[in-house]
Amino acid sequence: MKKSLAVIVGTVMLLSTIVISAANVSVMGEGHQQDAPNASTLIFEDDFDTGNLNKWGLSGWNPSGVCEVTTAQSHSSPYSLHCQSDPGTDTGPYVKKGFGQTYDHIKAENWIYLPTKTQAYDQIALLRLSAYYGYGNENNYHLGITLRDDDYKIDVREDLFFPNGQYQHLMRAWDLVDLAPNTWHQLILEIDNDVFTVQVNGVTVMTDIRNDIDSINYMFMGDTKGISGGWGDAYWDDVKVWVITQPQQTVDLSINDQDIAFSNPNPTQGDPVTIEATVHGDLDVPGGWQKYGVVLNVGGPGENLHVVNPSILKMSNGSYAMWYSGTDIPYGYSIFRAWSLDGITWHKQGAVLQKGGAYQETGVYTPYVYVHNGIYHMWYGGLFQSGGNRACIQYATSTDDGFTWQKQGMELYHEDGVSNPYVTYEGGQWRMWYTGIYWGNPNQCRIHHAHKVNLQDPWIKDGVVLNNNGPYDYPSAAAPKVFPTATGYEMYYTGYTPYTGPARILHATSPDGFNWIKDGIALNGTMPEENNYVAYADLMTEGNTLKCWYSGYDFSNWRIFYAEKVPANPGLDATCTVSFYLDSIDPGNLIHQEFNVFVPGGGQTTVSANWIPTIVGNHTIIVTVTDVNPPDSDMTNNYACSQIFVQEAANNATATATGPQGAHHDPIITLTYDWTDVPDAVDLFYSTNNGDGWHYIATDYSVDGYFDWEPQANPGPKPSKYWWIANARNGADDVGIPANGTAPEAGPFNWKTWDVCNNAPRTLLPGGQWFFVSFPLDISGNVAEVFDDAEWGDGGTTWDYIQWFETSTCKWRSYSIHRPPALNDLMFVDNTMGFWIHLTSNDGDGALTVGEGNMPVSTTIQLHTGWNLVGYPTTTPMDAETALWGTGFDMIMIFDPGAPYRVTEVPLTHIMYPDNAYWIHVPFDTVWTIDW
Repeated sequence: MKKSLAVIVGTVMLLSTIVISAANVSVMGEGHQQDAPNASTLIFEDDFDTGNLNKWGLSGWNPSGVCEVTTAQSHSSPYSLHCQSDPGTDTGPYVKKGFGQTYDHIKAENWIYLPTKTQAYDQIALLRLSAYYGYGNENNYHLGITLRDDDYKIDVREDLFFPNGQYQHLMRAWDLVDLAPNTWHQLILEIDNDVFTVQVNGVTVMTDIRNDIDSINYMFMGDTKGISGGWGDAYWDDVKVWVITQPQQTVDLSINDQDIAFSNPNPTQGDPVTIEATVHGDLDVPGGWQKYGVVLNVGGPGENLHVVNPSILKMSNGSYAMWYSGTDIPYGYSIFRAWSLDGITWHKQGAVLQKGGAYQETGVYTPYVYVHNGIYHMWYGGLFQSGGNRACIQYATSTDDGFTWQKQGMELYHEDGVSNPYVTYEGGQWRMWYTGIYWGNPNQCRIHHAHKVNLQDPWIKDGVVLNNNGPYDYPSAAAPKVFPTATGYEMYYTGYTPYTGPARILHATSPDGFNWIKDGIALNGTMPEENNYVAYADLMTEGNTLKCWYSGYDFSNWRIFYAEKVPANPGLDATCTVSFYLDSIDPGNLIHQEFNVFVPGGGQTTVSANWIPTIVGNHTIIVTVTDVNPPDSDMTNNYACSQIFVQEAANNATATATGPQGAHHDPIITLTYDWTDVPDAVDLFYSTNNGDGWHYIATDYSVDGYFDWEPQANPGPKPSKYWWIANARNGADDVGIPANGTAPEAGPFNWKTWDVCNNAPRTLLPGGQWFFVSFPLDISGNVAEVFDDAEWGDGGTTWDYIQWFETSTCKWRSYSIHRPPALNDLMFVDNTMGFWIHLTSNDGDGALTVGEGNMPVSTTIQLHTGWNLVGYPTTTPMDAETALWGTGFDMIMIFDPGAPYRVTEVPLTHIMYPDNAYWIHVPFDTVWTIDW
């Protein structure tokens, strides 16, 4: 793969454009280029106005955006400008100045980062820097353009010399003094093949705009050398960055609400439902014309009235060049040049051929440019006054990409007039199709043919080859464009009625270029600015697309339009992921997901999901189509939803409780329950004869029919009767009918009271159980050293396993005394973490004492999207809603002492205590600050 670098430089307003290309570049050949097009996207554009400078690291620039000298200093010592940030290094945008030095430069770096999302495709990044220079060009200097990669290796450097106030290009010389200020020039250079390829972290492109000084006796500034005694100025006034990618295939999969079907639209809780979703494949694309509207409008010196008669070339660097007619007054035409990255967005470059000379005194127009053996040839119409405005066909050549032209004289003449030449070289001879004009009432045009062997030979006229006798081309058939085909030739030409219209672009075919069969209208005027008057087209084929640039007339102005015709294309096969959700697109609501679903082009695929509804009421089933390959060009039609109503089932749960009766210590209550249909969970409550309502105990997610619970302290009078309730639950909604069961208790329980000091270490229950713990003090270190009761306590509490969940990686980290140390991946612990710890004994003081530490003043904990296992690094109890305010948390779970190694959800009013660990769920990444 070859790469190219196009440096485009203008005059008066110094415009330097650097194109870094990883695209395939063809060598310029005969005539119109027909390579695959590039698609360009302007990803950044900024005028360096006040307020935008700091964003790009140019905070040193003054409000006007102009670098100016602060004080005049000795010419023998260096001095700096306002916009200098660091004159001694090569980092950061800065201006470095100094008399007596060999160079002075303005550098702009780290401005372009190539994106990585289209990593599989070749890319081009285009950086345009516009530099304005003030007065003073008395002495030799040059502007250097350097392209560098991340390693600051110089790959390309091109110097543009301007000796003694004259403008001259290093490789091709031309006189730019009389050209418009926005004239551009193109230079094609090759760069090495491995630079600026897409990488994981992007690629930095740096430009170095440098000024070489040949004399220390003159003051200068930026890229300008001023006249002695005065100051020049310089500033960069705009930056444009494009990313250009090779076109890639895309598809358009779709699904709508009617594509979702249910086996039962009104199911009952627990009844299985089959959901079917039909995904429609990429549609077949019918062929036809697509109009893009005006692509080159009137405006600019010499082209304020009309722009018309485009002639297009595809350049070897992948860009497009256009030559066209423009004028401010009727018939006073000049020929202009413009360039484009995509053939749609054009940049004007000013006039390149003016009127003057024999038989072109009034104007020059209808250019046609053809490349042969590296030379640009232009045949064009010359306007002169001889019995009215008459036209002849003139000829000119260029050796600098069509910027500078040398007139070679008249090529073809007729007393009434000839124009609109189209020339090609084939079979060892030159062939021209052109318009022959006939003055009369009405004026008429017909298409003629001429030929010759050598360019220096006169043309031999072959007469009319396409007459003006069809339904759409009387009185005028003109402006031919001819293309070879497998069976001969095809022609696009203009059929029109002068001055009134209509005008249309017509089509004809021929076996030999002489005998033509007309087949009607190719392109009609349909847009307001065309006003049913379209004419003078130039066309080229790229791949399967026919590109057409043509002229449209609204009876006030001619403008240049663009359209393209694509053949009918069958839809492409694709693969995708089809996902089914309940009520909202959330991982927790995912019903089913099918990967790598094949959807044929022009066809459809049905995907099924089995679902058991559990929550009563109206619900929305949502289906999404994602991960489409090839990429989906329109994701707005990849979502569908349908309503379903779930009826309540006759589910119920009942519960009874057993436990020691009468006065006793540390009761363990065993609840047993059963159900009609298996729920997701069972919520357990109790109430007493104290009349203080129902109290939540816990949620049993194992739904195994029994649950052990150790009652907490009851601050009121000791009750003698207890009532229990089991509530079957699916998801977050009740589905069962609560049913009471009575505990056969004869006397009150003797409750155990938890009365633990806030600053004391965690008191754990007897060994052989799992516990959910943390520590509040500012302690951190090796897990075995921190949790060492023999070191910090009485040694009576031992453990064999500790684990912690690392949310950022979605992995459990653990430490076990039973395995080799190398297999342990939980080594460091601190007070922000919550732990599951398994005790093997808890003798002695009944406490696990950890290391010594200070009371924390403020602690931050990074919470990641999802569940986070955290500690409570403070000694101040606080309700969860207040403690977690600002984190956006939506659920909190704590240790369930009645079900070892289980947790239970608690309400927002739950009081958070030190020594406890917590599961906290947040819907997005956030930071929890604990500063109380």
